[in-house]
Amino acid sequence: MYRKNLYIILFLIGLITSNGFGVAISSSIIYSTDDLLSDNSSTLIISSHPIFGTATWSDGGFAVGTEVKVLSIYGRLITFVNNDGDWLIDFNETTEKWPDGTPFEVIITGCCPRWFWSGYAYDYINGDYNDLGNIELSYNENLNHPPTVPYINGSLIGKPDYEYHFTIESVDLEWNDIYYCIDYGDNNGEIWIGPFPTGERQIINHTWNEKGIYQIKIKSKDIYDAESDWGMLKFSVSKSCEVFKAHILDISHMFIERLPLLEKILLKL
Repeated sequence: MYRKNLYIILFLIGLITSNGFGVAISSSIIYSTDDLLSDNSSTLIISSHPIFGTATWSDGGFAVGTEVKVLSIYGRLITFVNNDGDWLIDFNETTEKWPDGTPFEVIITGCCPRWFWSGYAYDYINGDYNDLGNIELSYNENLNHPPTVPYINGSLIGKPDYEYHFTIESVDLEWNDIYYCIDYGDNNGEIWIGPFPTGERQIINHTWNEKGIYQIKIKSKDIYDAESDWGMLKFSVSKSCEVFKAHILDISHMFIERLPLLEKILLKL
């Protein structure tokens, strides 16, 4: 006998940083109630990225008029109705049919990162938790992007043993927090700092002890280890900025002082 008004409800119940099943990035995880069911309740993990989900029933489907509903994080109800052998899928925005006996699909967007979702199914009429057969939920998360290449702003020239300040900024498309890897080019190796909110400008400081030209390299990564390319800035360290300026002035003065001599030479030609 087919059950009517079957509901699958997903709802937010708490924030976690890890779980027994993990969060998949650029891969697919299939959650089966046969494996995960505990008191007819299964645990699902969804990240901040748009989720492509499918669900199938191993007992062959449900009768005409059976409803399956998903409550999204925003409280928007997505309804699946078995109508004459097809699933009528209503996203409260668009409606389409999906053939019976095949997985129906739903895209859930805008989910919060690392949130703990609990999914369970029950007979809505009786309000009891019943064994509904094997329900498989497959979430394919392929939409994580690395943060943008860090923008570096600051001085281009300086003197030894003086601390210089630079601002850095990177944006993550999925609004994940960001770490920065910094190499100041002085053979002291790379350092990681963070995490910081996406798009938030950070100030870094560094002192060079020797004169030379240094390549500052900075890259960013999100909380899922997706890394950007390197952002770069050349920084020149002279003995002293004032000495550097003095050298320029000396050269200029020498050139001006020799103009009369140059004039005499030209007159003798």
